[in-house]
Amino acid sequence: IPKGAPMFAEAMEIGIVPFNPVHGSTITLMNFYDLDVDQTGAMQQKLNVLVAGSQYFISPSSRVSGHVLRDSDRYPRAAQFYESLFGGLGDFGVLKSFYRFHQPDAEETFEVFDHPRVLIFKKT
Repeated sequence: IPKGAPMFAEAMEIGIVPFNPVHGSTITLMNFYDLDVDQTGAMQQKLNVLVAGSQYFISPSSRVSGHVLRDSDRYPRAAQFYESLFGGLGDFGVLKSFYRFHQPDAEETFEVFDHPRVLIFKKT
């Protein structure tokens, strides 16, 4: 990722914030849960601005995406974003996937917190 390139990431994974100085700019955090709570449309507008103005999106784990996709009735807007993203229908495509370990029968926290799959998407 070029230094200073505009990007955003999930707000629930604030562990990414320490990378701001290394990256040379701010990685904007987006709370995807708020998309479906906000009745004013401000969060949808924020997401639209981030998608339009960012070159990269980082998903530091499946914590948020997995939850909203499993509960898409409760989080339809967030689920729509991830369905488009993972289905290759959105503005971003997978640039790099970092996944150290996978155990099919593992408890969810093992893969979400202990061995997360980090996905970096680049605007197509």
